[in-house]
Amino acid sequence: MMYLWIVGNGIHAGVLWEYLSSDVLLMKDHQICGFIADEEYIQDEQFKGLPVKTFEGFGENERKDVLLLLGIGYSHMADFREKLYHRCKKNGFAFLNYIHPTAVIHPSVRMGEGNVILENVIIEAGCEIGSGNMFYGGSVLGHDTFMGDYNTMSIGAVTAGCVKINNHCFLGVRAVIRDHVTLSNYALVGAAAYAYKDVPAYHVVYSPRCEMSGEKKSVDLI
Repeated sequence: MMYLWIVGNGIHAGVLWEYLSSDVLLMKDHQICGFIADEEYIQDEQFKGLPVKTFEGFGENERKDVLLLLGIGYSHMADFREKLYHRCKKNGFAFLNYIHPTAVIHPSVRMGEGNVILENVIIEAGCEIGSGNMFYGGSVLGHDTFMGDYNTMSIGAVTAGCVKINNHCFLGVRAVIRDHVTLSNYALVGAAAYAYKDVPAYHVVYSPRCEMSGEKKSVDLI
């Protein structure tokens, strides 16, 4: 039996708990124990009927056979997600990749840890994925795509093949990335926007015609 603790106690942590608790196959050999958060963010001792502990209050004995999950959203282009990931790794924790039973991931895909992959996600052959990424329902990574760390694929976001997504990128609902396009760090492709050319760091693609703005940075918007 492995014991699961969710990092975070906000809306994204609650959504992740809903998926985990209803995953019958996962629950056969895993138990959700509770949530971990910084003391300043803890308003109640329980969340979803489970205890909320501080990082400092998480004892050594409780770390045996424990896996963590990142229940952290995409605010500040997932900077907070990265911060907590490294904090937990420094303290010796390992992270579970949560993969919804309906997701389709080709056996050739290489993946780090701490990724959350929700329903009907498709990750095609030859893809390489780092750690701490979030894939919402129905998003698709085309074949031979590289994805770094702490990226967010919103509902229905799609890449064609051979795309490169670096770190801390955000793809809005139904965003589309053309084949062989590179998204540099902190690139933001808005809802229903089409990126048919490379997107520089911190730039925002905000229309179907791949119009970009460097005046407002991605971190100013999310």
